[in-house]
Amino acid sequence: MKASLLNGAVAAVLVILLCLCSVATAVPHEPLPHSEWRSLRTDHVKTWYIFNDSQLDGILNPGDTHINTFDNWWSPVSAHTQHNYDDGPYKNGFKYDSTTQDMPSGPMNFATSTLPAGHPNKHDSSYNYWLPTAENEMHFYMTYSQYDNNNFDGFYDHRTDLTQDQKTLLEGRNEERNGWAFGWVTNDVNKDGNGVPVYDGTPGGKVKMDIYIRKGNMDRTVDFGADGMGLSRSNPQISMSNDISYLAKDLPLGDDNGQWHPPTWDDASGSYKTDSVINTAYKAANGLTDAEFDTIVASMEDYEVDPDALGAGDVIHGNRTPSIIEGTLTDHNGNPYVYADAFLERSDYVTSTTDGGVIAGLSGWDEYDPQINNWGDQQVIRIDISKESLKQGDGEQFGNIQKLVFYDFGYAGGSTQVAPRAIVFYADADGDLYYLMDDGITKIYFPENRIYIARVVPEPGTMILLAMGGIGLLLKRKRK
Repeated sequence: MKASLLNGAVAAVLVILLCLCSVATAVPHEPLPHSEWRSLRTDHVKTWYIFNDSQLDGILNPGDTHINTFDNWWSPVSAHTQHNYDDGPYKNGFKYDSTTQDMPSGPMNFATSTLPAGHPNKHDSSYNYWLPTAENEMHFYMTYSQYDNNNFDGFYDHRTDLTQDQKTLLEGRNEERNGWAFGWVTNDVNKDGNGVPVYDGTPGGKVKMDIYIRKGNMDRTVDFGADGMGLSRSNPQISMSNDISYLAKDLPLGDDNGQWHPPTWDDASGSYKTDSVINTAYKAANGLTDAEFDTIVASMEDYEVDPDALGAGDVIHGNRTPSIIEGTLTDHNGNPYVYADAFLERSDYVTSTTDGGVIAGLSGWDEYDPQINNWGDQQVIRIDISKESLKQGDGEQFGNIQKLVFYDFGYAGGSTQVAPRAIVFYADADGDLYYLMDDGITKIYFPENRIYIARVVPEPGTMILLAMGGIGLLLKRKRK
């Protein structure tokens, strides 16, 4: 597909990696909404809560420890585009090719994309806010995309430059990405003395992460602000995966401004079905054979899986798979506790560049009533990261991830959309994850290296327990 196909913000992609080798000349700005797209939801910036699985059962329920709180990021462009996985203008160092299939991504807010054509900062990458990256760290964010939140029924009908296959692909790809997205970026970009990225391919580490989503799906009418009521369709799905095969690039493959889009997961078959309506259009629009489609799927380091088909050997904690939990644990109403969506990262990153992924189509839904404490009626993101990912050593065997950082774009005092607060989690020598309290001494460990992100705090309000020190079971059981 040509650049005009992508989402109306592709012109801004030309500056994607320029900031890696240029000097900042502007102050980062929060973006302006796109005037021709569905207006921002009244709650497009939501508050999210981070929990520890102190009950050690694989589900978020009362008694789990509330660790910290944050607000999400937002961008006018798609959550895929926001992550900035594109070859851009590079002709050396990071030019994408079929040999390395390894390029950096650098998430930013794309504030320049909605500036008028004559604005002096229209093509100034430093006008955008870029998410920080750091060597041997994983940085996480929640975000809202104005583009993803359009109603895609007939959205491309007026485009006379598109084939029917292209229209089918674009509508099918985007129609269930309303809501929010969850993204992460691993490691940093290596540069020479002149600030030019240098790629050397040295193994940096291996990341093994499991992500399960509860109640991420939604198909309902919600308030979209100035536009009044509108239909929202959410279905969690991978919208960006670093190191995906070069075959996934939108046609024409020689277009430097194209982007790499993964195929679309098919819920009915529980697979990246090659002959689904959307993936049939994907192959036709990009000139792919079935074998090339299979190559793309096999190359994805971040990918969706059928949660009910996961066995003990497929995941980090085989005793807490979605099917085991569904068969043994219940929510507040006594109904089976269901994770309807599951995603795995099985990645290798090199020392000289970044990795990462994006899960779009998260409903952000909750109907929590503290009077009845219906704690199961909300979206929950469960993140499990392996001990090996956090251990230090040979990059061929260990992850070398020293910190996990979540960004708060407005909840705490002083944090904003262009000056987020970092919420830092550390790894010890054994590969165990912990949070360091404000006293700089007390460490709150995460059993099985599990983190939850949710919309509400189930009763009891366990942050009080943190303040009172009633968390002995979470503290390190041996002294270093």
